[in-house]
Amino acid sequence: QRQPQWVHMRTQPQKPGSSNRHAICQQTIGKTNGRKCVCPNKRGQDRLAECVLLSACLKKQMHANCQLKAFLSVKFILDLADCRGNATFAELPAKWHYRCLPTMLNKILKFFRPTESLSGKTPDLRKLSKPIIFTHIPKTAGTSFSNYIIGHLKNSSLAAPPFALIYPEGKPFGALSPDPFESNTYRFIHGHLMLQHVPANFDCYLTTFLRHPVSRVISQYQSWHNPSNIMEPWKSRLCDSMREALEFSHQATLQDFVLSDNKIIQGSITNVQSIFLATAVNGELALSSAIENALTKYYFIGVVEHFDSAIASFRSKFCNSMEYNVDIKQENRSKQAITAVSSKVMDRIMACNEHDFALYNEVCLSLGLSNKSKMAA
Repeated sequence: QRQPQWVHMRTQPQKPGSSNRHAICQQTIGKTNGRKCVCPNKRGQDRLAECVLLSACLKKQMHANCQLKAFLSVKFILDLADCRGNATFAELPAKWHYRCLPTMLNKILKFFRPTESLSGKTPDLRKLSKPIIFTHIPKTAGTSFSNYIIGHLKNSSLAAPPFALIYPEGKPFGALSPDPFESNTYRFIHGHLMLQHVPANFDCYLTTFLRHPVSRVISQYQSWHNPSNIMEPWKSRLCDSMREALEFSHQATLQDFVLSDNKIIQGSITNVQSIFLATAVNGELALSSAIENALTKYYFIGVVEHFDSAIASFRSKFCNSMEYNVDIKQENRSKQAITAVSSKVMDRIMACNEHDFALYNEVCLSLGLSNKSKMAA
């Protein structure tokens, strides 16, 4: 069967002063004469399933980008997005050829990633008109990244001070005290705050990092296992249940830690990343909201396993940024890496992080990154 002439993207010359995001994309789809393309093996099935996920990511981004919405009026991409969950991937029209779609869809995703350049401007990292909010998920290189951004501020008072998480009645995600959103002077708000804590209409640049769930859990164990990591002023504010969990972690092996029935420890290893990015409380709604928020609301989202490329991406979104050169003493990094775990530990981590795996895979897919991990802490 003759293969169809496939989809090509090209960018027409820009008009003076226009943004690259406003460049016109065109595509040429060869005629298929109604023939069908049958995926011949398991690999073909997997690649076609990847196309479905990519198309779903594109469909979500349509809501945040009118330029993308016009481009995606091409019906076959929308139809493909709606095939998610369809068990009969074996036969689809030849214009959805599984060999070519992943590359094309990844290019579209990268090209239309929502950025400030839609307004024709690249924000100046040293003269921000609105704050950067960094939702720092525990053990995702957040300390390093925070110190990097703070290094750009004119003075330290432009960074919001540390806050405590309190749980008033009617707020299942808790609230911040003091509330950094009450002041309009801060240009960097960071810490272990969830997206739920950010006011709905707050004008800002949302940023975060994700990490492979297995690596993140192992790093969480190593952090709590080392008593020298528990420092003031955090140490003096610990409640009794938290102090008990930490004392257990100091003596526990990785397997003891992961299999523990301590509620504090369970909470620290169970779907932490999807909870931080969710705006719904329970079940599949929480997962779907976390994925949608990651793909449509975040100005920048990085992946720890691809840290160098993430910093390069961040710098491309802000002008007047400096090279990443954070002193290793300012990085909250474990000294020894665990690169192998038992099957019992792995099974437990996977069972506790189904939502985090789904979120991580979707984000890696949208960024065109590998979702593999060396489990380095």
